[in-house]
Amino acid sequence: MLRVEPECRCVVRRHSVRWRVYLLWSESGSRTYVGVTVDQTRRLDEHNGKLRGGAKTTRAHRPWALVRTWGPFATRGEAQAVEYRIKRLSGLAARRAFAIDTKKPRASPPGA
Repeated sequence: MLRVEPECRCVVRRHSVRWRVYLLWSESGSRTYVGVTVDQTRRLDEHNGKLRGGAKTTRAHRPWALVRTWGPFATRGEAQAVEYRIKRLSGLAARRAFAIDTKKPRASPPGA
């Protein structure tokens, strides 16, 4: 995409936006969340309450961990089509399909 800067009358080529689909796992509530973004780090921080924003449905189940991403996709529509297919899976089916480890790490026995 090109845009002309009015001050210098020069042509600036904008970087293409790369959309990604992400899968979050709630470490406290055994839940999953699927979304689309162009900035995974910022979006995860929003879901975990470090930055303003994030979906209302993720507030009660913090903290969230990023467990899988797909992409990049050239358009938001392409990413949303993948997101839709993933969301059609049930939570258990998604955990099985994406091999999400739902067990909390165990402490090592003393002396181990």
